[in-house]
Amino acid sequence: HTEKIYSLAFHPLASDLLVSSSYDLTVRLWDLGSGKEVKVLTGHQEQGLTFLPKTECDVRDVEVARALILTRTTLEPVAFKVPRVKKDFFQDDVYPDTALCWEAALSSSAWLGGANGQHRTTSLRPKDMTPVSEAPKEVVVRKYMPSSFYLEEKTDEQKKDE
Repeated sequence: HTEKIYSLAFHPLASDLLVSSSYDLTVRLWDLGSGKEVKVLTGHQEQGLTFLPKTECDVRDVEVARALILTRTTLEPVAFKVPRVKKDFFQDDVYPDTALCWEAALSSSAWLGGANGQHRTTSLRPKDMTPVSEAPKEVVVRKYMPSSFYLEEKTDEQKKDE
């Protein structure tokens, strides 16, 4: 950024993704593993940005993250989607069970006592969607016979029959 940064947001589950907003009117996405900038969005006048919990994503549209951007006059939703062909199936390769991060994993006294805890998790798969890993395999249907069919040698008997 070339101006002051006024907002930072971590993705709730992808701890290596950071988004920063600045008075230079850019939003930048950072890969913390490599320390490199992944994408720059220009011409924005945001005053804040936050990611919503993964449970707010539209899994039927293969939305992998959803954020809200606060501008001077509006609050705008932003969707991050993965292009997929079989959208009628739940993309279980994209959506592992997700942490219920708004629920406490420990009590405050347990945490102060040095304990570690794990968040409960839940599946994002709607009851009426079959996982893509269980989708029927597509059968390739040939429209034309292979060229070898037309190029086969015929015996003298076959030629007489024609």
